[in-house]
Amino acid sequence: MLIFKFKYYLKTLIHKNMKNITTLIYFINLLAISVVAKAQNTFPSSGTFTLPNGKTIVITYEVTVNANACASPAPVSLSAQGTVSVSNFASVLTDDPAIVGTTNPTIVAFNSPVINAGSTISATAVCSGGSVTLNASCPNSATLNWYNASTGGASLSTASPFSPTNLTSNTSYYATCTDNSCEGARTLVGSLTVTALPTAPTAANKIICSGFTATLTASCASGSPFWYTTSTGGAGTAGGTFTTPTLTNATTAATITSYFAECQSGGSPNCVSTSRTQVDVTVHPQNLPLVSPTNDFTSGNTIKKAVQSISATNKIISPANVIYQAGDAIMLNAGFEAGIGSVFKSEIAVCN
Repeated sequence: MLIFKFKYYLKTLIHKNMKNITTLIYFINLLAISVVAKAQNTFPSSGTFTLPNGKTIVITYEVTVNANACASPAPVSLSAQGTVSVSNFASVLTDDPAIVGTTNPTIVAFNSPVINAGSTISATAVCSGGSVTLNASCPNSATLNWYNASTGGASLSTASPFSPTNLTSNTSYYATCTDNSCEGARTLVGSLTVTALPTAPTAANKIICSGFTATLTASCASGSPFWYTTSTGGAGTAGGTFTTPTLTNATTAATITSYFAECQSGGSPNCVSTSRTQVDVTVHPQNLPLVSPTNDFTSGNTIKKAVQSISATNKIISPANVIYQAGDAIMLNAGFEAGIGSVFKSEIAVCN
């Protein structure tokens, strides 16, 4: 793109029988213009002219396109804004009389600014919600502008580096330089692919006895499961199934050990679900005391297990359905009661 400054000299022959001739104004089909009417002889340089009887005059109009006008080279057209009863232009001079020997319009050309070489984008692919850093510079005192479209739209920033954040869709970034009110062509700095985050996995809790391991399973709608021992951070173990180490419980009540699963997209970038799914492993104790009223059962189906023994003084009230299982002994002590309408079963069985 170029910026041009033109000067055209127009001669209008004013006949001797005309009175009160008003200066004509001409427009050029570029941007901002200025117009100056220069009269020969002793007439004023602008405004209304009164021509004495018998006088003939040539008036030269100098039309200058403002140097700040920003346009690609294009044909220049002139149109009169006013009417006179005289002939049209006697001649149009295409050179500047002040410059000897010139035969073409006086043209001052300015290069429209473009960004310097070496612009960068920190990544071409990110996960949804991520960010990227762009760098570009302009020559001299030109102003930098960033856009996310090849045409149209408002400037996103004038800074460098420029770091758009919370990205959710594929985007291309362009930079321009503006100098003397003229903005250069947009230059593509980089195109960015944004990958959606996978959702958290689905997984089920487990119940085991002290001294055993638990095999946990998780599934992802997209991506692959990874297992952790903490809700955030830490090193993960890949796999749809995960086997815990041996879990023990030396207390007299069930304990819970929690594990956490997330989904990862894999590839580059590796996008991770925004949250982890908690999976609880309930570990039955070696010996289990059941007391009333803390361990009374009044409804639902319940299985209570212990590796060695269960000692019960609690109550089972209709319509509860309860099973006790222990490896060595189940002791129903004084105070234990299974009410009418309830279902109760005790089993000597290996806790697993």
